[in-house]
Amino acid sequence: MKAGRLDEAEARFKEVVAKFPDLGGAHYNLGYVYRVRKDWKSAEAEYLRVTELQPTRSDAFIALAAARELDGRSPEAVAGL
Repeated sequence: MKAGRLDEAEARFKEVVAKFPDLGGAHYNLGYVYRVRKDWKSAEAEYLRVTELQPTRSDAFIALAAARELDGRSPEAVAGL
């Protein structure tokens, strides 16, 4: 994803999350933007929010674990699965 498009995507998803804070898909997509940017803490926060909003959404738990793993927290990543 090109940097300019990534900035645009981040801005749009932040707008959607602000307007619809309980929309899990928007949080997931914002988390993906942060993951591409290697902002693991922000990605983790967004994926964690998805797991709270949609506790049966397995891809969010996997993405959450991946963000923690990439942040160097393997035990925490595995424990969350």
